[in-house]
Amino acid sequence: GACGSVDDGWLACDVSREASLPPLQWSPRRPSVSLVSDKCPPAPSDPPSDPRSAKFAHLPSVGTWLQWLPEPLEPLEPLEPLALEPLEPAKRPMETWRVSRPKAKAKQALSRPKVRTPVPPRVEPLEEFQGYVREGELWPTWVPCCIHICWDRLLIMRDEIRRERDVRPNHSEMLIWLTPSLVVTMEDFHVVVSSPETRLAVTLRGGMRFNACLVEALKEAVLRLDESISSKKMSFVYLNVYDLFNWQVGLLNNVAWSLWGAGAFHVGLQIYGYEYAFGGRDRGIDGSGITHCKPRCCPKHSFRESLCLGVTSLTKQEVDELLHEVAPDWSIQAYETLGPNCVTFCRQMCKRLAVQGVPDWVDSMARSIKERRPVESLEEGHCAYGHVCQLQAQGIVAGLIEVISCVACGNVIEAGAAHWHCPCCLTDMCDACTTQMTSI
Repeated sequence: GACGSVDDGWLACDVSREASLPPLQWSPRRPSVSLVSDKCPPAPSDPPSDPRSAKFAHLPSVGTWLQWLPEPLEPLEPLEPLALEPLEPAKRPMETWRVSRPKAKAKQALSRPKVRTPVPPRVEPLEEFQGYVREGELWPTWVPCCIHICWDRLLIMRDEIRRERDVRPNHSEMLIWLTPSLVVTMEDFHVVVSSPETRLAVTLRGGMRFNACLVEALKEAVLRLDESISSKKMSFVYLNVYDLFNWQVGLLNNVAWSLWGAGAFHVGLQIYGYEYAFGGRDRGIDGSGITHCKPRCCPKHSFRESLCLGVTSLTKQEVDELLHEVAPDWSIQAYETLGPNCVTFCRQMCKRLAVQGVPDWVDSMARSIKERRPVESLEEGHCAYGHVCQLQAQGIVAGLIEVISCVACGNVIEAGAAHWHCPCCLTDMCDACTTQMTSI
């Protein structure tokens, strides 16, 4: 082998001469030295060729390296190729062959979770009093009653109503909501309860002392409800009623109210400081006909009064999600003067908010106008889908407000003329088209 010098000055020895390499401390040619010691002195019998080679006393020799090498592995026999059978294509169900494009309503249903159902308010009384309620203004009379202070309302039931409750369970009773605007005072030895909707006077059996207890109980109930609403993020729901368009219609509504208890009104639902309504040509939430404005400030109508409908347990965020959820069902094209209209929207929202519904007198005139007179007929009409239709006629007043056209020929059906109405498809056809459809 060749010998030469390296950079550090050490001599390069032939690797085939094992004796010239420094011995390993556990080599079989030398006795073992304890591994605990930090310095291993070189063996005296076999001094290294160079004094500086003592630093390599722990290096193994070439024979030791060869002794540590693993034995060569035997070659493996080649594996036989696997015979793979062709897989059959997966059979998809027939309904998945045709992929239909999801509608906008289905997309929103997947993107937004359904709003939870609100918890209805507690109706059981927290406190109960026996007393009298005053009825009449010119010649007032005191009627025995039972006063119930509930979580969100004050109920006053006359004794005859309580006796007739089993016979007439839906009989109306005097109800006052415990809103922050409720005022309770003492006047002429009796308690006067005033709210934006009503004003009444009650007195308890026992005199002034019990009347003072009733005043304190009502004030504590109002304060308790206000604190509960603030902490649990709930809200009162109000129905704001407007005279349609302007004050001139309001004069007609006053006359109609005194005669028939009805009128032409527009309504909006007030909740969490906003008023929501349906109708008009303005695009609102998600491009629908649901618009919002400041409470009692609708620019197109004249404000008349506000009615409290109760307390909802939905939060502000849940109310916003609910409006986005129902927005596809209330498009601008779906609006009609006699329904579906603003009153229909408020009725549906009241059910989702778990509060009292819209009073019937709000749209009693519209419902009476839209109601069609049935016409007796010996024949039976059918629509294009095979549904049984009803022969009826539209009123003269309804013809001035609502225009009905035939779904088959497109001609306008005159007011008072008999036509066929399908309650399933909600379509109308003239008598000539229905006769031709039935013959086919």
